[in-house]
Amino acid sequence: MAELLDTGNLVIKGPGDKILWQSFDSPTDTLLPNQLFTKSTNLISRLHGGSYASGYFSFFFDNDNVLKLKYDGPDISSIYWPIPYLNVFQNGRTNYNSSRIVVYDEMGHFVSSDQFQFIASDMGMSRIERRLTMDYDGNLRLYSLNNDTGLWVTSWEALSQLCNVHGVCGRYAICVNTPEPKCSCPPGYEITEPRNWNKGCKPLFNETLFQSQRVKFVELPHVDYYGFDLNFSESTSIDSCRDLCLEDYRCKAFSYRLNGDRRCYTKSELFNGYQSPGFEGKIYLKFPVTVETSQLAILNGTDPVCQSDGSETVIGSPSMYNINTKRTRWVYLYAFSSAIGLIELLFVVSEGGDEHGSDLTGFVRMVESKTQRGEDSWIDEIVDPRLNGQFSRNQARTIVQLGMSCVQEDRNKRPTMDLVVQALLECQY
Repeated sequence: MAELLDTGNLVIKGPGDKILWQSFDSPTDTLLPNQLFTKSTNLISRLHGGSYASGYFSFFFDNDNVLKLKYDGPDISSIYWPIPYLNVFQNGRTNYNSSRIVVYDEMGHFVSSDQFQFIASDMGMSRIERRLTMDYDGNLRLYSLNNDTGLWVTSWEALSQLCNVHGVCGRYAICVNTPEPKCSCPPGYEITEPRNWNKGCKPLFNETLFQSQRVKFVELPHVDYYGFDLNFSESTSIDSCRDLCLEDYRCKAFSYRLNGDRRCYTKSELFNGYQSPGFEGKIYLKFPVTVETSQLAILNGTDPVCQSDGSETVIGSPSMYNINTKRTRWVYLYAFSSAIGLIELLFVVSEGGDEHGSDLTGFVRMVESKTQRGEDSWIDEIVDPRLNGQFSRNQARTIVQLGMSCVQEDRNKRPTMDLVVQALLECQY
């Protein structure tokens, strides 16, 4: 017989209640309390919100007995947690215990054989349902269920800065915390596929010209790309660092650190890019001299994924469950009602049945054009001014994009209602 236990474990039992199979042995992206996590199991993220296909991020025990987070994309793979440039012990871990086992209890206390542990920010409160999920944005989070609102809220997360997640913005792109993460293409590059940062950016020039043409470098302060170093040297001048990149046709950029030790890194790939005021260095991108470039494009970013803007849930706060509860419910209902209304409105426009159809059709085309260029100024222009700016930009953007996708002429390009509801749930803040 099959039985769903109170722990959340689905088991198939044979004679004598012998367990022949159990879901706890095959986790997908989520680990429940008291569900063992071992060397033979891992958590794999979804590809994106509304999708149940396997994504690029995973949580697992590596061969050195240490828990890690990894980006494993179509072309590139890299570890980004714990801090990759520190050794095992500097990260507060040990690789001496080869048992490779994790467990966390109902109270939110997590313990691993590599000595990593944490406790939920709401630990000690009355019994709370919890789940540990490898999210599709690359962050590992512990969620607690708020029984009053029915919403899951974050009570711990592995990374406080999403820009530390490798691959979150794709190849060539740069992640900027403003303070929420934004993805940007550097000068000389453009987004590969609008609204899909998984595919990153593409160069507006032929990189093979590095072998045959004169080149130049464009300086981007406080920007770096982690990994893929062709060469590393200390106590060197910036001119010497530039020469190393000039002499190697494989070099696409060089990073120069200014904080005392004058370190030089030449790069074969531009991946895991980020901008941080705390980074006392610069990246110098390599271009053929014929390419026109500008530094202005660096800050014109868009969201890598649809997510909460943090205005409703405060991580680590003991009172996280009663912060703006009424407003959370209002926004939740507002999201659904607004989406339905917008879908109906756009459907009328697509059918040409409204006397103001031409104006609305122009609005739709304007939004599509600006969205493809990565602009989001239109959001402030369309939201009801009576809200006085008190709304989620991520939610507003998602609602509009859903409405427009639902009236696509090609039926195959329209999302199912399941996907619409799932997308709204993912952006309900």
